[in-house]
Amino acid sequence: MDIDFYLVDNEYIQFLKQYELKNRGFTCVPNTHYSSREKFFYGAILKNNGFNYFVPVSHNTKSDINTIVIFGKKKKTSDKPYKYGSLKFMYMIPVPNQMLTKLNISGIEDMQRRRKVFDELAFCRRNVGKIQATARKTYDALTVSTNPKMLNNACDFKLLEQAYERFCCENELPIPIEQNKEQDKTLLSKLLTVLHESDEILRQNPELKAKYDKAEINYKKASLNSQTNEVILEQLKAAQTKYNERCHILQSDLNLKAEYISARNKFRENTDISHKSPVLSATSKTDPSKPTHSSKKKGM
Repeated sequence: MDIDFYLVDNEYIQFLKQYELKNRGFTCVPNTHYSSREKFFYGAILKNNGFNYFVPVSHNTKSDINTIVIFGKKKKTSDKPYKYGSLKFMYMIPVPNQMLTKLNISGIEDMQRRRKVFDELAFCRRNVGKIQATARKTYDALTVSTNPKMLNNACDFKLLEQAYERFCCENELPIPIEQNKEQDKTLLSKLLTVLHESDEILRQNPELKAKYDKAEINYKKASLNSQTNEVILEQLKAAQTKYNERCHILQSDLNLKAEYISARNKFRENTDISHKSPVLSATSKTDPSKPTHSSKKKGM
């Protein structure tokens, strides 16, 4: 994937907002829809445990340790550099590739804004090393910080990674294959449950299974099926690989995917055992009883 400007699907943004709101009592996931424009993101500028992070491009030009101000290129050496906006790393979010659309800068009708966005992208590309280093520094600092003021003015990255995984499971999208998780056995058990459910859904719907089998054959023509050892970590990797393969097969045929999700939902309604979408990470330790705040817009 190119490091570029991207729009993030609003359905996914709202999912992250609601997940963070439910678990923290407030959300710092940035708003993306405005009356005259959509907020876009730069990335992927950080890859952590398989999650690709994207940082919002803000019109705010206030600088701090977790922000990089975007400067326009000076026409003359004597000119004062113009501040276009900034990259706010405290509000960066993990995003699946399927929820991204590359920003079509050439399609921006307002000529002045088009030039501005081109200049912003040029700045980001010139400073990509610094941007990636700041993203890593911010992520590492916030995931171990106990400073309430800092934590209450930033996204909860670990919580958003949980939301990412839940969203993927609910929408049949691939999830990152992460090694060395603390709860490998629990994750393996949940993945095997989901895969068993998938087998039952296909078994109970012969026509759907025939379509799936055909799509699977077409998919496997272009990919090799690797085998793994029987140790827990290798079993986990194999289960995640199989799960992601199934997601890719469904993504390759949208009609098949729609029929599958319909059958899946019917299966879950009729099964005797209540099914919950698997949460693939530990529950957030943030206090859910904290008073609700609206999305923090300061510095966005």
